[in-house]
Amino acid sequence: MTLVLTAITPRYVVQAADRLLTKGTSVHDTVANKTIIYRTREGVMVLSYSGIAYLGRQPMDEWIAEQLWGDAIGRGPDGNGPAAIMMGQRPNDLTIDQTIAVLKRRIDSIPQRTINLGGLYLAIAGWRVSRETPRPFLIEIEREPKATAATVTGTPRRERFGREFAIGRIGAYVAPRVLNAAFDRYRASRTLAMEDVERTFVDLIRSVAYRNRTVGPNVLCTMFPIDGPALCRFHPAVPHAARLVSARGEMIVPVAHTPWIMSSNSLQAPQMTSGQSISDLDGCPLVFDAPMADNGLLAVAASLPRPGP
Repeated sequence: MTLVLTAITPRYVVQAADRLLTKGTSVHDTVANKTIIYRTREGVMVLSYSGIAYLGRQPMDEWIAEQLWGDAIGRGPDGNGPAAIMMGQRPNDLTIDQTIAVLKRRIDSIPQRTINLGGLYLAIAGWRVSRETPRPFLIEIEREPKATAATVTGTPRRERFGREFAIGRIGAYVAPRVLNAAFDRYRASRTLAMEDVERTFVDLIRSVAYRNRTVGPNVLCTMFPIDGPALCRFHPAVPHAARLVSARGEMIVPVAHTPWIMSSNSLQAPQMTSGQSISDLDGCPLVFDAPMADNGLLAVAASLPRPGP
């Protein structure tokens, strides 16, 4: 089961999720996407899921993306996978609370026999921006196996976030003492940078993956600092590469794997990409760090192949 870790502070929000998809204990997809970056009317948020991986033949992350977009996602040239990029006004123009309500309602409608296969768990975090100081939030939507409805928990709607540091976990189990111990080295100095949380989350997920075969070592991290561009980084256990074929021959290029990225007027499906890219989330830049290719190639991107259920 996917492990998703989230941290919120008054200065930044960090979420990390592994990319392994299993059937029982057998590997099904080592780089399956579990994450969506989404611009609401009130600010940016990141959502990652754990639990059942398909509804029928549709990957769960694609199904969640459709609920957020507000309509079916167009197909790519092969007619099977989603279009790499869609442009146009998003049918849904929702606040954070409306987004949570839509997701809960849709999750409640999932057939019981499907939920019983493993439950569905969502961790949603980001910034709620208003005329007051931006406030970080963390909300979890969970529908356990055999449960007839989902539950919603998280930071209160109208209260300021007063704690210095809070961690959320969904999916694979990590003992609270293990989470606390991972951050012990920072307690004496009382300094905990966003990149420290990123590295600690990657190390934690990989340590769990070492003993839990349903958690993978490839990790996607999303970071929202309060005063800078959003950042997204893919941390592979070993370097990933893709074969690029052109009229001039073949190249092997290093790649990273992106999440869904959704603004009010564009949607980008998960991709393999080389070279840094910047997406515009309605005025909030999102920087995706990917390894650079050789031979003067600045950037390349391709749709991420998805196996069937």
